[in-house]
Amino acid sequence: MQTLYIKLVPLEKQFVELRYALGHPAKYETQHLDVSSIENLIQKAKGSYYMLMPDLKGIGYQLFCWLDGTGRWLSRAINNCTEEGLILALDVRERLGHLPWETLHNGEQFLIERVNPVVVPIRWVDRSVQDSEDTQQRPLRILFMATSPENVAPTLDFEREEAQILTATRDMPLDLRVEESGCIAELSKLWGRYREPFDVFHLTGHASIKNEQPFFITETETGGFHAAYPSEIASALRFRIPQLVFLSGCRTGEAAGDGAVSSLAESLIEQGCRAVLGWGRTVADVVATQAAAYLYSKLAAGYEVSEALASTYQYLREEKVEDWHLLRLYIRGQCPKALVEPLGDQVWLPEEPIYEQFLDSQGIVRVATPQDFVGRRRILQRSLRALRATDKCGVILYGLGGVGKSTVAARLLERLQGYDKIFIYRQLDEDKLLK
Repeated sequence: MQTLYIKLVPLEKQFVELRYALGHPAKYETQHLDVSSIENLIQKAKGSYYMLMPDLKGIGYQLFCWLDGTGRWLSRAINNCTEEGLILALDVRERLGHLPWETLHNGEQFLIERVNPVVVPIRWVDRSVQDSEDTQQRPLRILFMATSPENVAPTLDFEREEAQILTATRDMPLDLRVEESGCIAELSKLWGRYREPFDVFHLTGHASIKNEQPFFITETETGGFHAAYPSEIASALRFRIPQLVFLSGCRTGEAAGDGAVSSLAESLIEQGCRAVLGWGRTVADVVATQAAAYLYSKLAAGYEVSEALASTYQYLREEKVEDWHLLRLYIRGQCPKALVEPLGDQVWLPEEPIYEQFLDSQGIVRVATPQDFVGRRRILQRSLRALRATDKCGVILYGLGGVGKSTVAARLLERLQGYDKIFIYRQLDEDKLLK
Protein backbone atom coordinates (compact mmCIF):
# COMPACT_ATOMS: atom_id res chain seq x y z
CA MET A 1 0.00 0.00 0.00
CA GLN A 2 1.09 3.57 -0.67
CA THR A 3 1.56 5.85 2.32
CA LEU A 4 0.42 9.47 2.47
CA TYR A 5 2.15 11.14 5.41
CA ILE A 6 0.16 13.95 7.03
CA LYS A 7 1.52 16.11 9.85
CA LEU A 8 -0.29 18.95 11.58
CA VAL A 9 2.19 21.34 13.24
CA PRO A 10 0.73 23.99 15.61
CA LEU A 11 1.51 27.63 14.73
CA GLU A 12 0.61 30.83 16.52
CA LYS A 13 -2.97 31.41 17.64
CA GLN A 14 -5.51 29.15 15.93
CA PHE A 15 -3.53 27.98 12.93
CA VAL A 16 -1.67 24.77 12.08
CA GLU A 17 0.73 24.03 9.28
CA LEU A 18 -0.37 21.04 7.24
CA ARG A 19 2.53 19.05 5.82
CA TYR A 20 1.71 16.21 3.46
CA ALA A 21 3.92 13.95 1.39
CA LEU A 22 3.43 10.78 -0.64
CA GLY A 23 5.95 8.06 0.15
CA HIS A 24 8.72 10.23 1.63
CA PRO A 25 7.87 12.28 4.74
CA ALA A 26 10.74 14.71 4.19
CA LYS A 27 9.52 15.76 0.72
CA TYR A 28 6.35 17.48 1.83
CA GLU A 29 4.11 20.28 0.67
CA THR A 30 2.45 22.69 3.05
CA GLN A 31 -0.80 24.52 3.68
CA HIS A 32 -2.15 26.57 6.57
CA LEU A 33 -5.40 25.49 8.23
CA ASP A 34 -7.58 27.47 10.62
CA VAL A 35 -8.34 25.37 13.69
CA SER A 36 -11.14 27.71 14.79
CA SER A 37 -13.27 26.39 11.93
CA ILE A 38 -13.36 22.96 13.58
CA GLU A 39 -13.45 24.13 17.19
CA ASN A 40 -16.94 22.69 17.51
CA LEU A 41 -15.60 19.37 16.23
CA ILE A 42 -12.86 19.38 18.85
CA GLN A 43 -15.49 19.91 21.54
CA LYS A 44 -17.56 17.07 20.07
CA ALA A 45 -14.52 14.81 20.24
CA LYS A 46 -14.50 15.36 23.99
CA GLY A 47 -18.22 14.90 24.46
CA SER A 48 -20.91 13.81 22.04
CA TYR A 49 -18.56 11.76 19.85
CA TYR A 50 -18.26 9.25 22.67
CA MET A 51 -21.96 9.21 23.42
CA LEU A 52 -24.24 6.42 22.31
CA MET A 53 -25.02 6.61 18.59
CA PRO A 54 -22.93 9.68 17.65
CA ASP A 55 -23.28 11.25 14.21
CA LEU A 56 -20.21 9.55 12.77
CA LYS A 57 -20.94 10.51 9.18
CA GLY A 58 -21.39 14.19 10.04
CA ILE A 59 -18.26 14.26 12.19
CA GLY A 60 -16.20 12.40 9.60
CA TYR A 61 -17.38 14.59 6.72
CA GLN A 62 -16.64 17.85 8.53
CA LEU A 63 -13.20 16.56 9.44
CA PHE A 64 -12.53 15.45 5.85
CA CYS A 65 -13.60 18.80 4.38
CA TRP A 66 -11.40 20.72 6.82
CA LEU A 67 -8.38 18.57 6.03
CA ASP A 68 -9.05 18.55 2.29
CA GLY A 69 -9.30 22.35 2.16
CA THR A 70 -10.19 24.42 -0.88
CA GLY A 71 -7.42 22.83 -2.93
CA ARG A 72 -8.90 19.30 -2.55
CA TRP A 73 -5.40 17.86 -2.18
CA LEU A 74 -6.59 14.85 -0.17
CA SER A 75 -9.31 13.99 -2.68
CA ARG A 76 -6.77 14.16 -5.51
CA ALA A 77 -4.30 11.98 -3.62
CA ILE A 78 -6.95 9.31 -3.13
CA ASN A 79 -8.13 9.45 -6.75
CA ASN A 80 -4.55 9.36 -8.06
CA CYS A 81 -3.43 6.44 -5.88
CA THR A 82 -1.65 3.92 -8.12
CA GLU A 83 -1.97 0.96 -5.75
CA GLU A 84 -4.90 -0.97 -4.32
CA GLY A 85 -4.56 0.69 -0.93
CA LEU A 86 -3.58 4.03 0.59
CA ILE A 87 -2.41 4.53 4.18
CA LEU A 88 -3.19 7.92 5.70
CA ALA A 89 -0.40 8.24 8.28
CA LEU A 90 -1.53 11.09 10.52
CA ASP A 91 0.86 12.77 12.96
CA VAL A 92 -1.56 14.68 15.18
CA ARG A 93 -1.01 15.71 18.80
CA GLU A 94 -2.74 17.28 21.77
CA ARG A 95 -6.26 18.58 21.01
CA LEU A 96 -6.14 17.35 17.43
CA GLY A 97 -5.21 13.88 18.66
CA HIS A 98 -8.66 13.62 20.26
CA LEU A 99 -10.33 13.91 16.87
CA PRO A 100 -11.77 10.67 15.46
CA TRP A 101 -9.64 10.42 12.31
CA GLU A 102 -10.84 6.86 11.75
CA THR A 103 -14.29 8.26 10.81
CA LEU A 104 -13.08 10.33 7.82
CA HIS A 105 -16.00 10.49 5.38
CA ASN A 106 -15.93 11.98 1.87
CA GLY A 107 -19.66 12.69 1.73
CA GLU A 108 -20.44 9.39 0.05
CA GLN A 109 -18.84 6.81 2.31
CA PHE A 110 -16.36 6.35 5.11
CA LEU A 111 -12.87 6.18 3.64
CA ILE A 112 -12.34 2.76 5.20
CA GLU A 113 -15.28 1.48 3.12
CA ARG A 114 -13.64 2.30 -0.20
CA VAL A 115 -12.67 -0.59 -2.47
CA ASN A 116 -10.11 0.79 -4.91
CA PRO A 117 -8.11 2.19 -3.37
CA VAL A 118 -8.78 1.00 0.15
CA VAL A 119 -8.02 3.93 2.46
CA VAL A 120 -7.06 3.32 6.08
CA PRO A 121 -6.22 6.12 8.56
CA ILE A 122 -3.58 5.31 11.16
CA ARG A 123 -1.85 7.41 13.80
CA TRP A 124 1.78 8.05 12.95
CA VAL A 125 4.66 9.01 15.23
CA ASP A 126 7.46 10.52 13.15
CA ARG A 127 10.40 8.61 14.58
CA SER A 128 13.10 6.62 12.87
CA VAL A 129 12.80 2.85 13.04
CA GLN A 130 15.04 0.01 11.95
CA ASP A 131 13.59 -2.09 9.15
CA SER A 132 12.58 -5.56 10.22
CA GLU A 133 14.15 -8.68 8.79
CA ASP A 134 12.69 -10.42 5.77
CA THR A 135 9.48 -12.25 6.48
CA GLN A 136 9.45 -16.04 6.41
CA GLN A 137 7.01 -18.76 5.48
CA ARG A 138 5.95 -19.90 8.94
CA PRO A 139 3.03 -19.66 11.37
CA LEU A 140 2.19 -16.30 12.92
CA ARG A 141 3.53 -16.28 16.49
CA ILE A 142 1.29 -14.65 19.13
CA LEU A 143 1.74 -14.42 22.87
CA PHE A 144 -1.64 -14.03 24.58
CA MET A 145 -1.80 -12.61 28.10
CA ALA A 146 -5.04 -11.99 30.00
CA THR A 147 -5.18 -9.97 33.20
CA SER A 148 -8.06 -10.29 35.65
CA PRO A 149 -7.10 -9.37 39.22
CA GLU A 150 -9.22 -10.49 42.12
CA ASN A 151 -11.87 -8.01 43.27
CA VAL A 152 -11.76 -6.08 39.97
CA ALA A 153 -15.09 -5.99 38.15
CA PRO A 154 -16.30 -6.88 35.66
CA THR A 155 -14.54 -10.23 35.44
CA LEU A 156 -13.31 -10.87 31.92
CA ASP A 157 -14.22 -13.98 29.95
CA PHE A 158 -10.69 -14.26 28.61
CA GLU A 159 -10.88 -18.03 28.09
CA ARG A 160 -13.71 -17.45 25.63
CA GLU A 161 -11.60 -14.80 23.88
CA GLU A 162 -8.72 -17.21 23.52
CA ALA A 163 -11.05 -19.90 22.18
CA GLN A 164 -12.65 -17.52 19.67
CA ILE A 165 -9.27 -16.42 18.33
CA LEU A 166 -8.25 -20.07 17.90
CA THR A 167 -11.56 -20.87 16.20
CA ALA A 168 -11.28 -17.93 13.77
CA THR A 169 -7.75 -18.95 12.81
CA ARG A 170 -8.29 -22.70 12.85
CA ASP A 171 -7.32 -23.12 9.21
CA MET A 172 -4.60 -20.47 9.37
CA PRO A 173 -0.97 -21.07 10.35
CA LEU A 174 -0.98 -19.55 13.83
CA ASP A 175 1.06 -20.46 16.90
CA LEU A 176 -0.65 -19.09 20.02
CA ARG A 177 1.16 -19.21 23.36
CA VAL A 178 -0.57 -18.18 26.59
CA GLU A 179 0.95 -16.38 29.58
CA GLU A 180 -1.33 -17.57 32.37
CA SER A 181 -0.31 -15.41 35.33
CA GLY A 182 -1.45 -11.97 34.14
CA CYS A 183 1.64 -10.59 35.90
CA ILE A 184 4.16 -8.29 34.18
CA ALA A 185 7.08 -9.75 36.12
CA GLU A 186 6.12 -13.27 35.01
CA LEU A 187 5.61 -12.00 31.46
CA SER A 188 9.20 -10.74 31.41
CA LYS A 189 10.46 -14.18 32.47
CA LEU A 190 8.39 -16.02 29.88
CA TRP A 191 9.30 -13.52 27.13
CA GLY A 192 12.97 -14.25 27.74
CA ARG A 193 12.51 -18.01 27.43
CA TYR A 194 11.80 -17.84 23.70
CA ARG A 195 14.80 -17.30 21.44
CA GLU A 196 12.67 -16.29 18.47
CA PRO A 197 10.59 -13.16 19.23
CA PHE A 198 6.84 -13.25 18.89
CA ASP A 199 5.24 -11.35 16.03
CA VAL A 200 2.35 -10.13 18.18
CA PHE A 201 1.86 -9.52 21.88
CA HIS A 202 -1.84 -9.53 22.78
CA LEU A 203 -2.69 -8.05 26.19
CA THR A 204 -6.33 -8.27 27.19
CA GLY A 205 -7.97 -6.87 30.30
CA HIS A 206 -8.99 -3.54 31.80
CA ALA A 207 -7.12 -0.26 31.42
CA SER A 208 -7.69 3.14 32.97
CA ILE A 209 -6.35 6.67 33.38
CA LYS A 210 -5.56 8.15 36.80
CA ASN A 211 -4.03 11.56 37.48
CA GLU A 212 -3.75 11.92 33.68
CA GLN A 213 -1.53 8.83 33.51
CA PRO A 214 -2.75 5.81 31.49
CA PHE A 215 -2.06 2.30 32.78
CA PHE A 216 -3.10 -1.31 32.23
CA ILE A 217 -4.62 -3.23 35.14
CA THR A 218 -2.51 -6.35 35.59
CA GLU A 219 -1.99 -8.83 38.42
CA THR A 220 0.56 -9.40 41.14
CA GLU A 221 2.04 -12.88 41.50
CA THR A 222 -0.77 -13.70 43.91
CA GLY A 223 -3.56 -12.34 41.69
CA GLY A 224 -3.91 -8.89 43.26
CA PHE A 225 -4.27 -5.49 41.56
CA HIS A 226 -1.20 -3.98 39.88
CA ALA A 227 -1.15 -0.87 37.68
CA ALA A 228 1.31 -1.43 34.83
CA TYR A 229 2.47 1.81 33.21
CA PRO A 230 3.91 1.98 29.67
CA SER A 231 7.57 1.90 30.76
CA GLU A 232 7.02 -1.32 32.72
CA ILE A 233 5.23 -3.05 29.84
CA ALA A 234 7.91 -1.95 27.37
CA SER A 235 10.66 -3.12 29.73
CA ALA A 236 9.19 -6.64 29.77
CA LEU A 237 9.38 -6.76 25.95
CA ARG A 238 12.77 -5.06 25.61
CA PHE A 239 15.37 -6.37 23.12
CA ARG A 240 12.73 -8.62 21.52
CA ILE A 241 10.11 -6.06 20.59
CA PRO A 242 7.22 -7.64 18.65
CA GLN A 243 6.09 -6.18 15.36
CA LEU A 244 2.64 -5.51 16.80
CA VAL A 245 1.22 -5.00 20.30
CA PHE A 246 -2.55 -5.22 20.72
CA LEU A 247 -3.75 -3.57 23.93
CA SER A 248 -7.21 -5.12 23.99
CA GLY A 249 -8.57 -2.97 26.79
CA CYS A 250 -10.87 0.03 27.13
CA ARG A 251 -9.33 3.50 26.75
CA THR A 252 -5.89 2.18 25.71
CA GLY A 253 -5.99 4.50 22.68
CA GLU A 254 -7.38 7.51 24.56
CA ALA A 255 -5.10 10.45 25.35
CA ALA A 256 -5.33 12.18 28.73
CA GLY A 257 -5.36 15.81 29.75
CA ASP A 258 -6.98 17.18 26.58
CA GLY A 259 -4.38 15.34 24.54
CA ALA A 260 -1.35 16.70 26.40
CA VAL A 261 -0.59 13.23 27.80
CA SER A 262 -0.15 10.42 25.27
CA SER A 263 -2.48 7.46 25.28
CA LEU A 264 -1.22 4.14 26.60
CA ALA A 265 -0.80 2.91 23.02
CA GLU A 266 1.12 5.99 21.90
CA SER A 267 3.26 5.87 25.05
CA LEU A 268 4.39 2.37 24.11
CA ILE A 269 5.37 3.73 20.69
CA GLU A 270 7.47 6.36 22.45
CA GLN A 271 9.03 3.55 24.51
CA GLY A 272 10.23 1.85 21.33
CA CYS A 273 7.36 -0.35 20.11
CA ARG A 274 6.83 -0.45 16.34
CA ALA A 275 3.04 -0.68 16.08
CA VAL A 276 0.37 -0.67 18.80
CA LEU A 277 -3.38 -1.19 18.54
CA GLY A 278 -5.71 0.21 21.18
CA TRP A 279 -9.30 1.28 21.75
CA GLY A 280 -10.19 4.96 21.90
CA ARG A 281 -12.84 4.55 24.57
CA THR A 282 -14.84 1.93 26.45
CA VAL A 283 -15.64 -1.03 24.22
CA ALA A 284 -17.59 -4.24 24.80
CA ASP A 285 -15.55 -7.40 25.38
CA VAL A 286 -17.35 -9.20 22.57
CA VAL A 287 -16.40 -6.44 20.10
CA ALA A 288 -12.74 -6.49 21.15
CA THR A 289 -12.62 -10.26 20.76
CA GLN A 290 -14.40 -10.14 17.39
CA ALA A 291 -11.94 -7.56 16.05
CA ALA A 292 -8.87 -9.40 17.32
CA ALA A 293 -9.95 -12.76 15.94
CA TYR A 294 -10.59 -11.36 12.46
CA LEU A 295 -7.39 -9.28 12.44
CA TYR A 296 -5.24 -12.26 13.34
CA SER A 297 -6.85 -14.44 10.68
CA LYS A 298 -5.69 -11.87 8.10
CA LEU A 299 -2.21 -11.45 9.56
CA ALA A 300 -1.74 -15.24 9.70
CA ALA A 301 -2.67 -15.38 6.00
CA GLY A 302 0.22 -13.04 5.18
CA TYR A 303 -1.61 -9.73 4.71
CA GLU A 304 0.21 -6.51 5.56
CA VAL A 305 -0.70 -4.88 8.87
CA SER A 306 -2.48 -1.99 7.10
CA GLU A 307 -4.39 -4.41 4.85
CA ALA A 308 -5.43 -6.53 7.83
CA LEU A 309 -6.60 -3.43 9.69
CA ALA A 310 -8.57 -2.11 6.71
CA SER A 311 -10.23 -5.52 6.30
CA THR A 312 -11.06 -5.58 10.01
CA TYR A 313 -12.75 -2.17 9.82
CA GLN A 314 -14.81 -3.32 6.85
CA TYR A 315 -15.69 -6.58 8.56
CA LEU A 316 -16.89 -4.77 11.69
CA ARG A 317 -18.97 -2.42 9.54
CA GLU A 318 -20.56 -5.38 7.75
CA GLU A 319 -21.33 -6.98 11.11
CA LYS A 320 -23.09 -3.76 12.23
CA VAL A 321 -20.59 -3.19 15.04
CA GLU A 322 -21.14 0.40 16.14
CA ASP A 323 -17.79 0.83 17.89
CA TRP A 324 -15.61 -0.03 14.88
CA HIS A 325 -14.18 3.52 14.79
CA LEU A 326 -12.71 3.22 18.31
CA LEU A 327 -10.02 0.81 17.08
CA ARG A 328 -6.84 2.85 16.62
CA LEU A 329 -3.46 1.86 15.25
CA TYR A 330 -0.34 3.81 16.23
CA ILE A 331 2.89 3.27 14.29
CA ARG A 332 6.49 4.38 14.62
CA GLY A 333 8.06 5.32 11.28
CA GLN A 334 6.77 3.15 8.46
CA CYS A 335 3.83 0.86 8.93
CA PRO A 336 4.98 -2.79 9.28
CA LYS A 337 4.47 -4.90 6.21
CA ALA A 338 3.36 -8.53 6.35
CA LEU A 339 4.50 -10.30 9.51
CA VAL A 340 4.73 -13.69 7.79
CA GLU A 341 4.77 -14.96 4.23
CA PRO A 342 1.79 -16.99 2.98
CA LEU A 343 2.49 -20.71 2.98
CA GLY A 344 1.33 -21.11 -0.62
CA ASP A 345 0.95 -24.79 -1.51
CA GLN A 346 2.40 -25.95 1.80
CA VAL A 347 -0.17 -27.86 3.81
CA TRP A 348 -0.88 -26.48 7.27
CA LEU A 349 -1.99 -29.14 9.74
CA PRO A 350 -2.49 -27.52 13.14
CA GLU A 351 -2.44 -29.70 16.20
CA GLU A 352 -5.89 -30.40 17.55
CA PRO A 353 -6.32 -28.58 20.87
CA ILE A 354 -6.23 -30.83 23.91
CA TYR A 355 -9.55 -29.47 25.12
CA GLU A 356 -11.26 -30.97 22.08
CA GLN A 357 -9.75 -34.38 22.73
CA PHE A 358 -9.73 -36.89 25.50
CA LEU A 359 -7.04 -36.54 28.11
CA ASP A 360 -5.92 -40.08 27.23
CA SER A 361 -5.39 -41.82 23.90
CA GLN A 362 -7.93 -44.53 24.75
CA GLY A 363 -10.84 -42.08 24.90
CA ILE A 364 -11.64 -42.74 28.56
CA VAL A 365 -11.43 -39.29 30.15
CA ARG A 366 -13.06 -36.43 28.26
CA VAL A 367 -12.12 -32.85 29.08
CA ALA A 368 -14.25 -29.70 28.92
CA THR A 369 -14.02 -26.95 26.32
CA PRO A 370 -12.98 -23.41 27.37
CA GLN A 371 -16.59 -22.26 27.01
CA ASP A 372 -17.70 -24.84 29.58
CA PHE A 373 -14.72 -24.60 31.91
CA VAL A 374 -14.09 -21.25 33.56
CA GLY A 375 -13.06 -19.94 36.96
CA ARG A 376 -9.92 -22.11 37.32
CA ARG A 377 -7.41 -19.33 36.63
CA ARG A 378 -5.91 -19.32 40.14
CA ILE A 379 -5.44 -23.09 40.11
CA LEU A 380 -3.66 -22.88 36.74
CA GLN A 381 -1.51 -19.99 37.96
CA ARG A 382 -0.38 -21.78 41.11
CA SER A 383 0.22 -25.04 39.28
CA LEU A 384 2.31 -23.49 36.51
CA ARG A 385 4.36 -21.55 39.03
CA ALA A 386 5.08 -24.76 40.95
CA LEU A 387 5.89 -26.81 37.83
CA ARG A 388 8.40 -24.19 36.68
CA ALA A 389 10.02 -23.83 40.10
CA THR A 390 13.38 -25.52 40.74
CA ASP A 391 12.42 -26.62 44.26
CA LYS A 392 9.23 -28.48 43.24
CA CYS A 393 9.00 -31.92 41.63
CA GLY A 394 5.34 -31.80 40.62
CA VAL A 395 1.73 -30.95 41.40
CA ILE A 396 -1.06 -33.10 42.82
CA LEU A 397 -4.65 -32.16 41.98
CA TYR A 398 -7.21 -33.74 44.29
CA GLY A 399 -10.91 -33.33 44.97
CA LEU A 400 -14.34 -34.80 44.35
CA GLY A 401 -15.09 -36.55 41.07
CA GLY A 402 -16.39 -34.46 38.16
CA VAL A 403 -15.17 -31.05 39.33
CA GLY A 404 -12.56 -30.62 36.59
CA LYS A 405 -9.25 -32.11 37.71
CA SER A 406 -8.66 -33.79 34.34
CA THR A 407 -9.48 -30.58 32.46
CA VAL A 408 -7.03 -28.63 34.61
CA ALA A 409 -4.38 -31.23 33.75
CA ALA A 410 -5.24 -30.89 30.05
CA ARG A 411 -4.95 -27.11 30.18
CA LEU A 412 -1.59 -27.40 31.93
CA LEU A 413 -0.36 -29.69 29.17
CA GLU A 414 -1.33 -27.03 26.63
CA ARG A 415 0.64 -24.39 28.52
CA LEU A 416 3.78 -26.48 29.00
CA GLN A 417 6.00 -27.05 25.98
CA GLY A 418 8.42 -29.95 25.58
CA TYR A 419 6.80 -32.34 28.09
CA ASP A 420 5.74 -35.95 27.51
CA LYS A 421 2.37 -37.16 28.74
CA ILE A 422 2.03 -40.35 30.79
CA PHE A 423 -1.56 -41.41 31.44
CA ILE A 424 -2.50 -43.97 34.10
CA TYR A 425 -6.20 -44.45 34.84
CA ARG A 426 -7.54 -45.37 38.29
CA GLN A 427 -5.16 -48.07 39.52
CA LEU A 428 -1.57 -46.93 40.10
CA ASP A 429 1.10 -49.39 41.22
CA GLU A 430 4.86 -49.61 40.92
CA ASP A 431 4.95 -51.88 37.88
CA LYS A 432 2.51 -49.75 35.91
CA LEU A 433 4.37 -46.56 36.78
CA LEU A 434 7.75 -47.98 35.78
CA LYS A 435 6.33 -49.31 32.50
